[in-house]
Amino acid sequence: MLLTRSPLLALAGLNAAAPIILELHSLPAAQTQMQAALSQLLTHPNLRRIVTISQALVDDLVAEYGPPHPGCDIVVAHDGAEAGPRPGQMSSHDRPITVGYFGHLYPGKGMEMIAVLASLLPEMRFEVYGGTEADISRWRAACANQANLTLHGHIPHVEVAPRMASCDILIAPYATQVSHAGGGDIGRWMSPLKLFEYMAAERPIVASDLPVLREVVCDGETALLCEPGDPAAFADALMRLGADPALRARLARAGRDLLEAEYTWDRRARRILEGIVNNE
Repeated sequence: MLLTRSPLLALAGLNAAAPIILELHSLPAAQTQMQAALSQLLTHPNLRRIVTISQALVDDLVAEYGPPHPGCDIVVAHDGAEAGPRPGQMSSHDRPITVGYFGHLYPGKGMEMIAVLASLLPEMRFEVYGGTEADISRWRAACANQANLTLHGHIPHVEVAPRMASCDILIAPYATQVSHAGGGDIGRWMSPLKLFEYMAAERPIVASDLPVLREVVCDGETALLCEPGDPAAFADALMRLGADPALRARLARAGRDLLEAEYTWDRRARRILEGIVNNE
């Protein structure tokens, strides 16, 4: 069996007479070798399964290329996280509510919204982790007068989970268009790792109400979802959570339960291989 994220590598492996699983996190750019390879693969009997990170990506794949041959199925396997020990709830008595963000600072990831929210909610602390040196320097200069906002920069991966657990609320205020390291917009297809890591941290999540995120979390049940680009909506959600420890605990617990039930890496691997490995 060959499992790969590269249509070109999958195409090269067709002669091996082994089942091929192709995982897609985006669609190839038009008029490229990757696009030509994917078109050829979709009709070949050795391609047994296509794995995508969101249903939106399935919809666009089928709309652009048509369905794969009848012997090939499509499985949606969102990203995931290690569950690890439950960190337990924390008390916010006699200290400001802390809102944490973890990840890159590319346009559309959410730093633009966080800077506005720090101004709207001076009684809360905003702790931002991650980003390139250039992005960190730019945002530190832009937010120099916001005493309640700290950009910590990159931290070792081993420190990420404890830092997440040190926050009262975790935020993912994506715009409708989201940049990434390779350029282009991933907002329609993405399955952000941070969402699942937030769930693992057992902290309440405030995120943008994007269709691709609604594939995973439900507003009012496992997260609070806000209109992308609406600072008032995000501020209201943060204030609501800040004032309601019981709601914070309920959302945090529900998010963690959902992760354990559906989105650990082990469950993702089983979903990808189910019915192929056992039948070979």
